[in-house]
Amino acid sequence: MYFIGSLVLFSIWLMFFILRKDLRKEMLVLSILLTIYGLLAEIFIWTKDWWRPQTITNTLIGVEDIIYGFALGGIVAVIYEEIFRRRHYKDVKFEIKPIVVVLPIAISSIVFFTLFFVFNLHSFYSNITGYVAGIAIIYILRNDLIVHSILTGSLLTLIIMPFYWLVLLIDSTFISKTWFLHKLSGVLILGIPAEDLVWLYFTGLFIGPLYEFMLGDRTRKI
Repeated sequence: MYFIGSLVLFSIWLMFFILRKDLRKEMLVLSILLTIYGLLAEIFIWTKDWWRPQTITNTLIGVEDIIYGFALGGIVAVIYEEIFRRRHYKDVKFEIKPIVVVLPIAISSIVFFTLFFVFNLHSFYSNITGYVAGIAIIYILRNDLIVHSILTGSLLTLIIMPFYWLVLLIDSTFISKTWFLHKLSGVLILGIPAEDLVWLYFTGLFIGPLYEFMLGDRTRKI
């Protein structure tokens, strides 16, 4: 089920990649970034207290994790630009020092890993708190990206929800077999773990405007 869902998600990534030649670099950068981040978190964090999906190789990490992380990274990077038909342009007043460019990622990661490994906080709360720290930096330094961020979070959540329903249509026990619901809130929203929906939204908030923040770009209508 995880493999099927990942392939379907990748089909959306491929559609965006074909349709928007101007956004291909952004898609690839964020796809690679989120794949690396996702694999590390999957190995050391999420499979401890959040979920444990079965892979086709019956290993802790499978090709599904690579496909899912890669597809999700590219989609969240450009879904705002694609849906609202916007393209990038340079604005010199938003150029920032190299050390500041990596600040949101660095602070977010430090908060996330510290809360989980040092204070033994659940990975959901650790991750969301880390996201909030990174988002705050982006909003403070680039308040023009707030709308972009909020819309990306909303769009990502809405576009991913049908994938849960597709998998549940094929296997109605997938959620109960895969998620550690007893370690989560156990609350399901339209059949989907509440924590997953919150995570998707905050992933969109943080990752959506990240490329523009790092390059000092803005977007305008095509």
